[in-house]
Parts: sequence; C-alpha cells; structure tokens
Amino acid sequence: MKLAKLFLFGLLISLIGSLPLGTLNVATFKISISSGRLPAFWFALGCVTIEVIYVRISLTAMDWVSKNSKILRFLKFAVIFITLALATASFIAAFKNNADHTQQFQLKSSLSAFILGIAMSAINPAQIPFWFGFSAVLQSKKVLLPFPSHHAVYIIAIAVGSMMASFIFIYAGEIMIRRIGDNSFTINIIVGCCFTIAAIIQVISIFFKRKKVQK
Repeated sequence: MKLAKLFLFGLLISLIGSLPLGTLNVATFKISISSGRLPAFWFALGCVTIEVIYVRISLTAMDWVSKNSKILRFLKFAVIFITLALATASFIAAFKNNADHTQQFQLKSSLSAFILGIAMSAINPAQIPFWFGFSAVLQSKKVLLPFPSHHAVYIIAIAVGSMMASFIFIYAGEIMIRRIGDNSFTINIIVGCCFTIAAIIQVISIFFKRKKVQK
C-alpha cells in the first residue's frame, strides 16, 4: 500500500511537472510532426534517462539531508517557491502569443533522436532542485523512505509520468500545431492552477505543523 501511494505521488508530480510548454516537450511534438512518432519517442526516452539520473543523484544526497533539519526546512520552503515559479511561468505562457512557438525548434542534428534527447535534457539542470525539493517533502511526510525498494518505485513512477506527458505531446502534436494558441492557453492555465494549489497546500501544511509544535 505504501509503495502504491509512493508510485502515485511520483507519477503525478512527474506528469504535472512535465506538462508546461517548454523546450523539451515543444521539441518532442515538433520532432513527432517533422520526423515521425518513433523518433519523438526515442527523443523523449533520452530526456527521461537524464531525468532519472538526476533523481537518483538527489536521492543519494537525501540520506545526508534528512539528518540536517535546517536544510530539510529550507528545502520545504524552496519547493514552495519552485512550485509558485512554475505556476507563474504557466500563467504567463498562457497569456502570451504562442502561435509561432513551434517554429523555434528545428531538428538539424545528425545525432540520433535518443542522443539528442540526452544532450538537451542534460543541459537543463532545473530538474535537480525540482526533484530534490519534492523528494525532500515526500521524505518528510514519510511517503518516501530511504529504502532501495522505495527508491526503485519512485524512480519508475517518475519515468512513467514523464513518458505519459511526452505521449500527450507526441500523439497530440498535429492538433496542437493547428490550435496551439487555444491548447497552450488551456494547458498552461490548468497546470498553473495545479501548481498554485500544491504550493498553498504545502504552506498550510508547514503552518499547521508549526502551530502544533508550539502547542
């Protein structure tokens, strides 16, 4: 039951966190349209491979972090700011004109789609504080425990969530190209609201926990 709960949390965080329009997912549906679904799949797989490596690095350091209450408390607040930043970025993107967004990426590399995905994801270090923060929160809630089985399930859930988000862009590529303005507005508003709610829940959780400690 605990592993199922952990899997669900990891999957949802990964899925929602991968939905905002950005360089990687825009590149995914651009490749899907220009080169086909299979190259887009391999590109997404390359991106997820690096993401999983970054998550594993964050989990390795988490054992040390969990013993330092000040760092853990800092990460709880850091994840709030990260979440609010993602929400803000989503709302800003929703009200921007994204009509020409898909033209910003052109696949000109002779490397395979998989290697290209690895390269583009590797230069996106924002994944490290993102997963470091959320992993710290889940560990503080005793959802993620420092056991090999928990780490394995968590990493698999993240990979599945990221690939699910990629499939949305791969299979909805043509529709998003035709109606990029409408779709990007809806997606970014929904994702922005999800991140805002997540931040509010985290703030409430910290606030009430402090009140209980004071009592």
